[in-house]
Amino acid sequence: MAPGGGHTCALTTDGDALCWGYGYDEEKQSPRGEFSEIVSRAGASCALRTDGEIVCWGSGRGWYELRKSAEGPFDAIALGDGHTCAIRPNLRAECWGSNEDFQTRVPIAKFTDIAAGGEHTCAVREGGKLMCWGSNGYGQREMPDGRYVSVAAADRTNCALSIDGEAVCWGNNDLGQADAPEGTFQQVVVGGDYACALSTEGEITCWGNGGRDRFAS
Repeated sequence: MAPGGGHTCALTTDGDALCWGYGYDEEKQSPRGEFSEIVSRAGASCALRTDGEIVCWGSGRGWYELRKSAEGPFDAIALGDGHTCAIRPNLRAECWGSNEDFQTRVPIAKFTDIAAGGEHTCAVREGGKLMCWGSNGYGQREMPDGRYVSVAAADRTNCALSIDGEAVCWGNNDLGQADAPEGTFQQVVVGGDYACALSTEGEITCWGNGGRDRFAS
């Protein structure tokens, strides 16, 4: 799943991209093809084709930034408000776009997952530790201890999935978007002021601001 500012996208089991919710038509008109990953921000979405190349659509600032990306192949992508990051097959990360808070200054390390926020970036290091850099105005870089398999970021809030399937969130929590429920999950994502998780039973649970049909599929 990939929640944007007012729309949400997801991949089917066949790798097709689907989008729904509030927004202009450009944000919900997903391209055809077989994809392995999909990410969204306000006004834009991007997906990683199975050959490692990146495709974007929408009208947001993030889409403009992603057009300047390096050529693939990539194994993972992350779309922020004004910057974008991707992981190469050798586990080295690259970021480009806005760098006012050094959110594109990638530390020297190997990463297995990466997420781009408003003015910050978080990633899962090889071995499962979290690392965040960039803005910390709302505690975005105050990541929890433990080992994790994935991380997601919104403007000021982050969520991560532990190796035990627990969803953990931190950062801005003005609408309850960091109050992750108990349960065992296989995926967690976070939008501007809400978050959703996919349980191991295939059920979707969301928390935070549910206005504008964000929780409807």
